[in-house]
Amino acid sequence: MKKLVSIKKQTDNKYLNLFEATYVDEASEYKYFIASRRKEGELTCEGSEKIDAVRAVPYFYRDGKCYVVLIKEFRYPVGDYIYATMAGLIDDGETPEEAVVRELKEETGATAIKVERTSGASFASAGMSDERLVCFEIEIEMGDAQDLGDGEEIETVVVSLDDLDEFLASHQFGLQSELQLQSFMYKKRYEEMKNKGVK
Repeated sequence: MKKLVSIKKQTDNKYLNLFEATYVDEASEYKYFIASRRKEGELTCEGSEKIDAVRAVPYFYRDGKCYVVLIKEFRYPVGDYIYATMAGLIDDGETPEEAVVRELKEETGATAIKVERTSGASFASAGMSDERLVCFEIEIEMGDAQDLGDGEEIETVVVSLDDLDEFLASHQFGLQSELQLQSFMYKKRYEEMKNKGVK
């Protein structure tokens, strides 16, 4: 059984830092580098209930059809623009529900009508980071003005549920966003079939 013996901070950045964790077991000592959004005192590498971020599928209905609102944003680690579901970090003192409504307004300009949490807290990339997030689906009313932070450049893209399969296949997405959208799409199609009486 591996036991944590030390954590050393390697960088000093605002949103994301690198830590060196040292573990030991009966046979040897192991060093591992971990990316974390947490403050040095919050990082335990031994499990935590803290939730760092939220991700959501905003959607609305128009003329009986369902539409999702995606974002297109430059992502520095991949050096390119990719499509995604909206997401953001939870501020100190916020609940995940409060954070996702705030992020929705900032990134899309939309207002939340109904907020549904669709996942427990899960690790975003457990081989690299301790970041945990929760997922939501949000029925929205479209708005106009985004409220973006310094350096943020986010374009909103509206895609009908009917066209979502093709859009996912022909555009670049992160895996979390792609899986979240597929889940949403299949759920909505199942609801449509039930409403039409298809078994």
